[in-house]
Amino acid sequence: MEIQADHYAIKQTDNLEPALASYRQLAEQSNTDISPAFWIKVLRSSHPPIADRITRIEEEIKKRETNQ
Repeated sequence: MEIQADHYAIKQTDNLEPALASYRQLAEQSNTDISPAFWIKVLRSSHPPIADRITRIEEEIKKRETNQ
């Protein structure tokens, strides 16, 4: 469900830079592994890892820059 929410938010937002900056800051301040092993992802499947969220936003930014 969180992945779908992230996808929806990315599509509805014109400026993704603030979200990207927020996730990067969260990654720096977090005491958790931002890119956990597969089995940890499965156990905590309700929320995607921060690294995955950052990657999705970066990919969308590149896609938008290419399509301008």
